[in-house]
Amino acid sequence: MRVAEGETALTAFERVRRRLLDYDIFPPALVGKLVTPDGPIVRGSTIVQRLGLGAIFVEAATRVVEVWDTVEPSDGSRSAGFAYVTLQGHPERGVATFEVRQEGDAVFVVLTARSVPGTFLTRMASPLMRVVQRGITRRAIKRLAGAAITL
Repeated sequence: MRVAEGETALTAFERVRRRLLDYDIFPPALVGKLVTPDGPIVRGSTIVQRLGLGAIFVEAATRVVEVWDTVEPSDGSRSAGFAYVTLQGHPERGVATFEVRQEGDAVFVVLTARSVPGTFLTRMASPLMRVVQRGITRRAIKRLAGAAITL
């Protein structure tokens, strides 16, 4: 993504990095969250997500298995993010990574997920669940990209 005029890529990277490590990724009206322990994401953090509409919602937990915040000495490129796995009872079984990278004057937001249905209901509703999952992911990317260009 392009960085706002008059701003450095490092400033944009740091803003998105903070969002990622504070788990401020999804629009709050779409996905609620509780992170324990309280504070920035660390290896072993449990994240309980709440997704729903009105009185109908699903809560599901994930565990952070990796956190990184690195600078490449050879070229100064940076990368920060984390990976989590779903816990028992989550509608999906899998792993997701959330990363921001700075390479020169460019900042990239990269979200990846690999999963399979984790319950009978999500297996039955698999085509619909994929559409929902893609929609939520797009909103997250848009939100994080917006953090990079906010003045």
